[in-house]
Amino acid sequence: YPGAQAAVKKVAEKHEVAYSTARACAHNQKTHDAIVQATTQWLTEKAFVNPGSCFFCYSISDKLLLLAQHTSKTGDHCVLVDDNYRRLLDVYKTLDADIQAILRLSFSLVAFRAKELPDDCQGLHILPLTRWSLFDQVLDVLDRVAAVN
Repeated sequence: YPGAQAAVKKVAEKHEVAYSTARACAHNQKTHDAIVQATTQWLTEKAFVNPGSCFFCYSISDKLLLLAQHTSKTGDHCVLVDDNYRRLLDVYKTLDADIQAILRLSFSLVAFRAKELPDDCQGLHILPLTRWSLFDQVLDVLDRVAAVN
């Protein structure tokens, strides 16, 4: 993803950066360990900041629950940049109403590769991002949203 490393580095100047992936393997520890090692190695080789700060979730719902738990515990406004935003919205609809409420208040989804927003954003704060070179515009909006929360 051209420009991704620079965008993440810029975010890290003001905010905590961590990575979350739904690629964990619950049924085979050896496979899970290989996924963890390969992901961390890739982040390191590609010069992403904080390559060791990666959360391995078993599903998209686990990813959303992790974000809801983090924001509940810390009060931080969480931002997820994800190219699987349509699937995230589908899973969001199935979550407990309390979890949905937490995410609506303290979570923003940056829909990577989205040219426009879905018709129904389910009350979530979603921003489209067609390419990483435009991330400065998104970061300005996210900074304002985080300041309000």
